[in-house]
Amino acid sequence: MEANKKIKQPTSKFIEVECIKCGEKSIVFDKASTKVVCAKCGDVLAEPMGGFAFIVGKKIKDLD
Repeated sequence: MEANKKIKQPTSKFIEVECIKCGEKSIVFDKASTKVVCAKCGDVLAEPMGGFAFIVGKKIKDLD
């Protein structure tokens, strides 16, 4: 094995999302495989769609 070989960085990330209905902020995985709902009001924040999560709520920022 080569000592200078680079390790691939992950392409997935976490996203801070705000619920449109109640304003509660949550952290969602961008490749969520299940429906993500707001802990406060139960409104849908993200739905799985082809390997990635379709963000329904308001995207605030990407988390590193």
